[in-house]
Amino acid sequence: MDLSPSVKNLLAYLLASGIPLVAFTLWTEYFQRYIAEELGDGRRLDLDREMRRLRGAGLYTLCSQAIIYLAASPLRIDYWGIAAAAFIGTLLLQQKVQAACEERLFPNSQKAEKTKIYSAGIRILIWNLLGIAVYLFMVQTSALIFALAAHALGLAPPLSLVLTMLGGLLGIIGGLVLTFALAPFQIRKSMDSRQVADPEFIALLQNCFSKAGVPAIDCYIVEPPISTWNNAWVAGFARGRGIFKPAMFFTQSLLRNFSTAELEGIILHEVSHLALKHLRKRFSKTVGLLALSTIGLVLVGALAWPLLPPEVRALSLL
Repeated sequence: MDLSPSVKNLLAYLLASGIPLVAFTLWTEYFQRYIAEELGDGRRLDLDREMRRLRGAGLYTLCSQAIIYLAASPLRIDYWGIAAAAFIGTLLLQQKVQAACEERLFPNSQKAEKTKIYSAGIRILIWNLLGIAVYLFMVQTSALIFALAAHALGLAPPLSLVLTMLGGLLGIIGGLVLTFALAPFQIRKSMDSRQVADPEFIALLQNCFSKAGVPAIDCYIVEPPISTWNNAWVAGFARGRGIFKPAMFFTQSLLRNFSTAELEGIILHEVSHLALKHLRKRFSKTVGLLALSTIGLVLVGALAWPLLPPEVRALSLL
């Protein structure tokens, strides 16, 4: 059967998108045998370390899938439904494989608790996918609007390309702003969370905010299922309101394993990020680096444009 080039490219994409999943599955087979051997020998596992290894491998696989998906730009236009279904499908399969490995870390858990782990993983995945989808929509929509504007103005191809890249840059910045601003809302939705209600802990938080001289923000306790993750962090912009309001998060394990004096030091550390405007500075640096990179790319492209052969110019405008 003689297949068209676009269909061949689609099949190549589907094959390529399966490679990270197969590699991850093979690695998890080794990982599960390793866990079984360790438990069979009666050794005590460092659950934090093993969980980091597993989730680190899962993150690398997810990034590989995202790179393959984003690199297949023509296919995302011509076969957007199939490409998106393949991307999401491989991520869901990866999550199922990863959930099975996480169950190995907790062999004494009841079935309901294992189901909770898997459900929590799917919940986190769905919210992350929604965030990625919104981000990509903003980038592509902004670039398309600027490209249509360039066409309507009748600009020359080089200027049209520059304007399209500028639209993409503004879309990236807008997507980053929305991602940073919605982070507290996304965390609350993707994980089991509840607002701090313990009077003693509330008093400790108020005291720390008062010492730092910054207004108090909402504080939440997140409880990942069967987790020994000790962590605290701040998310969102300081001036956010409503669903964009900033928040501070603590894992239940952190509150359980640290003393009041230790918690005070941790809280003061997190509050210092607000007092010193670290989140805003971090965001500004990210946007600045993106802007400089895009400007540099535009300048290089503008200087190289007259030197490019006509067929390469035509290809770059597709």
